[in-house]
Parts: sequence; structure tokens; C-alpha cells
Amino acid sequence: MSTNWICTLEQAREADYRAIHDFNIPSLLLMEHAAQGCVERLIKKIPRTSKGLIICGPGNNGADGLAMARILQEKGYNIEVIVPEKISGEERIQFDMIQSLLIPYHFLNEALDLNRFDYIVDAIFGTGLSRPITGVWHDMIFSINTCPVPVFSVDIPSGLDGNSGKVFGIAVKANETFVLDCLKWGEISVDGALYCGNLQLIKIGIPQCLHATHPQILAPENLIPPFPIRSSFGHKGSFGKALMIGGSAEMPGAITMASEACFHSGIGLLSVFVPYSIASILQTRSPFIMSIRAPEDNGHFSKEAIDCLERILDQYTVFSIGNGMHKNEITNQLTDVVLQSKKTVVIDADSLIALKDHGSWLDRDAITILTPHMKEMADLCGISLEELKKCPYDIVKTFCLEHPNCVLVLKSSFTIIGHQDQLRVLYVPNNSLSKGGSGDVLCGIITGACGWIKDAFLAAQYGVMVHCLAAPHDEIGFTPLDLIRNLNTVWNALKKGNHI
Repeated sequence: MSTNWICTLEQAREADYRAIHDFNIPSLLLMEHAAQGCVERLIKKIPRTSKGLIICGPGNNGADGLAMARILQEKGYNIEVIVPEKISGEERIQFDMIQSLLIPYHFLNEALDLNRFDYIVDAIFGTGLSRPITGVWHDMIFSINTCPVPVFSVDIPSGLDGNSGKVFGIAVKANETFVLDCLKWGEISVDGALYCGNLQLIKIGIPQCLHATHPQILAPENLIPPFPIRSSFGHKGSFGKALMIGGSAEMPGAITMASEACFHSGIGLLSVFVPYSIASILQTRSPFIMSIRAPEDNGHFSKEAIDCLERILDQYTVFSIGNGMHKNEITNQLTDVVLQSKKTVVIDADSLIALKDHGSWLDRDAITILTPHMKEMADLCGISLEELKKCPYDIVKTFCLEHPNCVLVLKSSFTIIGHQDQLRVLYVPNNSLSKGGSGDVLCGIITGACGWIKDAFLAAQYGVMVHCLAAPHDEIGFTPLDLIRNLNTVWNALKKGNHI
């Protein structure tokens, strides 16, 4: 099984350096693997009769491009290259080879009409760029972006910061990016993803052990341990007893969707603790869920609800809190009460706000699972949203090390799941999930999974994966209710080892 990793630029460069110097793998061999892999992906997208241009910059990214040109010519493709005036090192070796093979080339300062080509390969800067692009390279990238043909970038679109996804003045807008060895954080950032197009990961021969401490890309085939066994002799108590706390007169739907998702995710017994006036709504919608009618004040939990919750905590094995509640002092106090239990607690939505001024609540012996989106995470950490966007992986890593009994699920176009020194990343952008209620469904899935998957970090990974797989891509009319209806199919497919 091959595991995919996501790295900072510094981590990727260190892995490359160690492969060459500690494992004695020649750099030219890694380059050949990279070029072969890129060509294999490229020829699936272009007809043999097409005419291509590879634009090579100074350095190893340019050398990769020259190696691609040689391999493409060997396969019978019509290819030309642009090279810089100054060439050195391994790029010089590759350039000498294309000259010997009579592959047409042009120097950067030559006038060349890009419109006479059917596709363009960007092998200009790769991950080695650290300053704004100016002069002839700026003009070249501008010409690439205005040329109406498919563009393929090698490793990363030139001009893009591999860590943050920010643009160094101008960047290539690629249709596809052939990512070498490991994904870079900037490629999955909200800003960077707009330039990368479809990401194609290519293994180039760097030993996987060099990435052992790096975050893994989450996929059904690398969830370890494998799917937990649910005994055929189990009873409803074997699969957990959950209490979900939430709801208000304004937002009864949030706790309704969360609780239905929980029940469809394998929990044995489920109760909801909701304000008195909305209990009948949940009972009508989901007769298999037991409703506990809590005292209320104008449709929200009242102070008396706190005592009611304290009296029943010992009856349950897992809790969730926050869906559809209100940002007020009663929500804060209910959150405090449930965190005083010795059971796993999933915290979402309005209860996350309560933690901003009460970070010590997370320093409990039992597991706490938090499911913030980016703005909630920024508020939780007391930083700006822009600060979080610059390096979300560092902030998640620091948070999880500071709170070792927490599992953090940071939601965005990518999702980071963190626990202690472990990070997993799901990157499957899907606007079908860009709907109110999708987060409530995720909270319910994770809560249900925690009832019978005793490893909370693994339960969170399965929850995120199931949530993703239950949503078809880019469906305008898809709703969180459709998501819930698909859950059983996805859970059963994963149980059987089918990767849907």
C-alpha cells in the first residue's frame, strides 16, 4: 500500500536531500522518475498529433521539463522547448541530451507565438521560488495565462508559494499540476487551489520512510487500523449510548440533522436533550430517537436545564453539544457541565464559542473532539482568520500538542484531523457540502462513530471520510438530508472494503 503525504516546502526539500545523500539515490534518477511520471499523466490528456511546448526555467524544475521533452520525443510526440540563456548543473546535462536528439529549442529572449501550440508545460520555477516574479519571466507567465490551450505545471504552478498558496506577483494558472513525491500545503490552500487545477501525485522514488513523521493524506485504503469489527452478538448497549445536547426555537433543524446522522452512523442508543418546545418536532421527525424535554426560556435552554443535565450525565457513554444552540451564558454553562463528565464529548457550533475564554476546560482526562470551521478555529486560538490561513497545519499541530486529549477536526475546502503529534488531511473539495447543515451532519456522524469505534482519532477520521463519500460532487440541489440518506450505503461499502 502506498501512502500519500503532505509537506511544507522545507520538509519536501529535506526528504529530497536525504534521499540523495543518505540513501545514495542519484538526483538524475529521481529526475528521470519525475519526468517519466509526468509524461505518463500528460499523454492521457493529449493526442499524439498535438504539438506541445515545454517552458523550462533555471534549475531542477527546468531540468525536469527537458527530461520530459526527451521522453515525449521518444514516444513519437511533437515537442519544442524554451530554455533560459544561462543553464548549469543537471539542467545542462538534460539540455545537452535534447540538443543531441535535435529537439527544437528556443531561448527565452526569442520571440515565439505560443498560440501555435496545442498545450503548454510549465517547468519554470517549481517550489524553488522565494521572491516576486518580474521582467521576462513575468511576461512569459502572463502570455501562458492568456493562451487558450491546456497548461500543465510540474510540481507546482510557477509563481505560487508552496507553503501558503500566495502568489509571487503572478503565477501560472494550470489545468493540471503534476505534484512530485508529496503534496505541498500551498496547493490545497483556498488561494493556491485556484491555480493548480487537478492535482496528480507522482511518486519519484524518494523512500517513504523519509515522510514517516509528515501528515498523511486521508483515503479509505490508508485508514489504520482497518474497519472495526461490530460483533454479530452485540446488543444496542454494545454500540454506545449517546446524548446530543442542542437546539432552540430558531434552529430546531440543526440538532434534528445531527441526531439523524448520529443514528445512521451506528450508535446503539440515542437521546437528545433539547428545549421543551422543540422536542415534539424531533419526535415526529425521528421516532427512534428519545427526546429529553429540558426547561426553556423563550425557546432557549433556561438556567434550570443545567441541573437537569447534571442529573443524567452518568447514563451515557458519549456526548455532543452545540448544534442549533444560542451564544449565551447558559450555553457556556451547559458546555462546562458536559465537559466535567469522564466520557468522550464532541463539541460543535455554539459550544465552540464557549471555549474561547475557557481553554482550561479542554485539559480533561477524557477525550474531547472539536469540529470548528476556519473562523471558529481562529476565534478559538485568538488569532485572525488571515493568520490561520497562512499556516493552518502549524496551528493545528501546536493546538493538539498543547491539548493532548483533544481530537481536532478543522473544516475547510480541506479538512485537517489532528491528535497529539498525528495529522491526517482530507482534500476533496466539493461544493455540494457548501450548505447550511452539512457541519451538523458531520458532528452527528462523528458522535455516532464514537459509540462503537473506541479510538476517538480513528472515529473522527472515519466520520470525515464517510461525510465526504456520502456527497456526490458538485450537485446544486444536494442537501444535508440527502447526505444522511446516503450514510448507510457508504458505511457498508467501507465495511466491505469497497472504496466508493
